[in-house]
This record gives sequence, structure tokens and C-alpha cells, in this order.
Amino acid sequence: MSTKQEHQQITYVCNTCTKKRIILFPAGMEIKVDSRGLSEFVDIHKCKDDKLIALILFVDGQYAVRSQVPISSEEATKSIPDDLASMPVPVPRKSGLAKIKINPPKSFKASVINELIIKDRLRQLQYSLEPKKTDDDRDIMIDSQFCFVHIRANVSKKTDLVKAKRWFKEIANLLEQTVHINDEVFTLLLEYLEEKLKKDDFIQEFKELMILLNGPVTVPISTKKSIKDFDSRWGSIDGKLTLGDYNKYNKLLLACLDNKQKTLLDIFSLMQGRMKLSYFLSAFYDLFCNAFMKLEKPQFFATSDFE
Repeated sequence: MSTKQEHQQITYVCNTCTKKRIILFPAGMEIKVDSRGLSEFVDIHKCKDDKLIALILFVDGQYAVRSQVPISSEEATKSIPDDLASMPVPVPRKSGLAKIKINPPKSFKASVINELIIKDRLRQLQYSLEPKKTDDDRDIMIDSQFCFVHIRANVSKKTDLVKAKRWFKEIANLLEQTVHINDEVFTLLLEYLEEKLKKDDFIQEFKELMILLNGPVTVPISTKKSIKDFDSRWGSIDGKLTLGDYNKYNKLLLACLDNKQKTLLDIFSLMQGRMKLSYFLSAFYDLFCNAFMKLEKPQFFATSDFE
């Protein structure tokens, strides 16, 4: 575990179980707030009576927790606690999810995914891809491990249903574990799935999927030493990189040199037009696994983890 001095740190007390919790942020990461001056982060932990609970934390740009709202795995919506009733912060509604349209990328052909609805009860949001003609027998219904996220998808006849269910189960579980998301991620997710649902590999690609979903709050960092190491060891990376791969991987390393603020999605925006999303994620996976790149993201801990 990285030391506390290398991170921005928030210590707060869960209002339900009174346990102290710690959030470690990458040292230079700026919290991107909305019009309210707040950003939402999700902390899932064992709470009172060892019941699993998700805390929605409203964090301001100065790394202060302004408010918290609990959501149990048994009940996805919660009445407003008395001590929050007078505070000017949003809280989960008693019923219904705010609906957000997923904007497909320009290259999206809907050749695999006919319809996609993601109900995120943690954030009280429903993300939807406007459906084209669908077949009922191609419907996929998936719940995440703790039932905070529900996915309904409809896929084309040429798509392997068993494989597709495995992908959507992984997506649901990863979304449940992701501390912060934004709308852009779902546009990129469509682009990624259109390609990957046609292939058979899972292991590395599920790791790439995790990198993508955490992209809004992941800070990729390379150093002069890691770039030098890559220059001498790049030929040992699994898959035998070509000289063209070397040049692209090196550009990624240089873009992340001593990086403190740019997120993974910021880096991808810089690289758009030079490489496809799937290549970008695969490259970051290779660089991370071979210790040429660090991927820092917010993490939650109990204070006992530091004792």
C-alpha cells in the first residue's frame, strides 16, 4: 500500500456505524465538481450489524465530505435522514431513477448491441441506449453481486448469448465497485463492447474493462526511469511488440511523465485519432503489468488498515 504522504487523504466517520473511514486520492488529482460544487463517490463497506451498505459521499473541491447518504443492498432507495433534511445537497429519491441517454460514438453501428439499459441504484441513475428493433429471445437480464446495479441488454442473433451474459455480469460487478463514474464512460463502453463481444478472450480484456470504467478517476503516472526501462525491455512484453507498437507505447509513457492531474480519459482524449480505444486500453494494461506505468485511483480503507 502506498504511504499516506503520497496521497490526498480524507478521514470521515460513517454516520450509521460510527466507524472511521479513509479515502486516499492520487496526490495531484483534482476533484471535478458539478454546478453544486460537489462530486459523488461511493464507499461500500460492512456497516452496523455487519450489514453491507453503500455510502454516497458528497465531496467538495477541497476534499471535504459535505454529506453522506446510506443505501443498503436490500433497499436501493432510502428516506432522507433527519440530519440531512435541511442541507442543500441532493439525496437519493424515494422512487424512480433519473434517466440519462447514452450517446453512442460516431463509429457505433449497433451490429452487436440492439438495446442497453443500466440501472445504477447507487447513484440513482438509469443510463439507456435508444433501442433499435429487438428480439425478445435475445434479452439479457443481469444483476451485480450485491444487486446495486441491474443491466438489461438485447444483442444481435450473431452474438453468443453465453459470452454476452458473462461480459454484462462483469460490467455490472465492476460498476458496483467503481467509486466514481461519468457519462462519457458509457459512450466509450459501447465502442469497446461492439468490438470485444465478437471475440473469445476474457482475462486480459476484463482487466482492460476495469481500467476503462475507472478511467475518470485514474491518474496514470510514468517516470524517467520507467521510460528508460521500457526502452531496454520492451521486447520482453508478451505478444512481441512491433516497432510501431514501441512508438505508440512510448508516446503514452511520455504523455504520462510525472503526471499528477490528467486522468486516463484525459490521456485518451489527447490520443484520439492516433489509436483505437481497444488498443489504448490494451497498451495501458501491458505497461501497467510490466511496471512501466502506475495507475493511481481513489481507494477506501478502514482506519484499522493503517494500524
